[in-house]
Amino acid sequence: MYSDQPGAFEYAQRNTDPSMYYEQGDDDTIETAPQYFRLLSESATGSPRSSSPNPSYMHNMDSNLSNQGYYERFFVEIAKLGRGARGSVYLCQHVLHGHALGRYAIKKVPVGDQAETLLSSLNEVHLMESLNHPNVISYKHAWVEMTQISPFTPVVPTLHVLMMAANGGSLADWIAARAGETDEASMQSTPRVERLKDEFRQRRAAMQCKGSESTRARTGVHLLREEEIVQLLQDITHGLAFLHEKGILHLDIKPGNVLLHWDDDALLPSALLSDFGSSMPQHQNWARKRTGHTGTIEYMAPEAVLPDANGHFQEITSKADIWSLGVLFHLLVFFELPYTQVDDFETLRKDIVNFRDFKENINKRGLHRRFATVDPILTDLLAEMLHVNPQKRPSCPAILAALEGYHARNTQPKSSKESPSFKHERDSLKSSTTPTHQRGMSRGQLLPPASSLQATEVVAYRRFSSMLSPNIQKVILAYAQVGATRAY
Repeated sequence: MYSDQPGAFEYAQRNTDPSMYYEQGDDDTIETAPQYFRLLSESATGSPRSSSPNPSYMHNMDSNLSNQGYYERFFVEIAKLGRGARGSVYLCQHVLHGHALGRYAIKKVPVGDQAETLLSSLNEVHLMESLNHPNVISYKHAWVEMTQISPFTPVVPTLHVLMMAANGGSLADWIAARAGETDEASMQSTPRVERLKDEFRQRRAAMQCKGSESTRARTGVHLLREEEIVQLLQDITHGLAFLHEKGILHLDIKPGNVLLHWDDDALLPSALLSDFGSSMPQHQNWARKRTGHTGTIEYMAPEAVLPDANGHFQEITSKADIWSLGVLFHLLVFFELPYTQVDDFETLRKDIVNFRDFKENINKRGLHRRFATVDPILTDLLAEMLHVNPQKRPSCPAILAALEGYHARNTQPKSSKESPSFKHERDSLKSSTTPTHQRGMSRGQLLPPASSLQATEVVAYRRFSSMLSPNIQKVILAYAQVGATRAY
């Protein structure tokens, strides 16, 4: 096992054998020492340094923070994973003396001579450095070197932030794949967060169009199952609860900042919070009176969007994160946000400020059919998380308790008896003398002929047909009618 004693560092620094720096796990994964990358940096430069740059050293960046050649010497760039407001993230293979020692994500933030950019990035680094939780992306190391991000940009001082690489892409990628907007295989290897944002906006615009033409243009949508939604929400909430316990507000919870990681033999991926560029300790809320908040507006709480008459923003609390988590929860359930317009900033801002009631909004947006299929525990929880009064939103422990209640109720042995509503619907189908395919069916209720299905199958199909596109319903209907004709 590894030691954090200085003697261990000095000894390892004098050795070039890679086995001194890492251990081989039972599953062929590489487990590095807690201070491995710091130690490697000292070995490369010949001088000790702190595990991460300190903002107070900003004016002496060249002598204290730079580590020229560290990236090229110890990493092989594989792919660009995404681009954010301040920098880009790359998937890299760590190599040492010809040995491949695992994959990591490296965020490159061009800082140049911009003190504000450097301080903001270092704030993220220091927050990440103190975080160690299964549902939070772990920080490994940070350094600065002169870098040219693209052939069209100059060589500038660039902060490199080394962190855990999640192998499942982002939650935004996964939702897009399930919504039929991107290929799932390519999603896991080369996610494109900015492109996915555009695709989400285009899909929402298409869903709002009237008429059958826009409906026919939609590809297959595979809504998340409740157990998928609950596990993802539990993971994210556990990570957020950890942050809140540390006195940290995330302030930019959204699908692109939730990364997924598949463990061996796992049926569902684990979700991890990432990107702490907008995060702040709760005691620094006073700064918002002057600077405002820089999160993603679609996920911002109403109290974080609108300043008062004096131009001051309200002091935000952990309940602002709960609202953002609620909007993400809404997206997981319905595959769309609770707002009509997201492309125009002012319209979206007004929608957020004027948001009054979750369940009323469901009816306005025509989401009642999907809403009716979701467990009441989840819909009630979602309504509480999207309460316009921050004080009435639940805390992370309360959310986790509600999700545990969902598990407890849904893991109990189910009765073999039919529910009264199911029995009534089945009996009414049996007693009807009109063939099913001749009855007037509204959209979402197209059914094959009764003669081609058992009564219980008809009921089940009717209940879930609303999730199918009209085109698929018509294909099933036509196929069943042909089968019924042959049976006659």
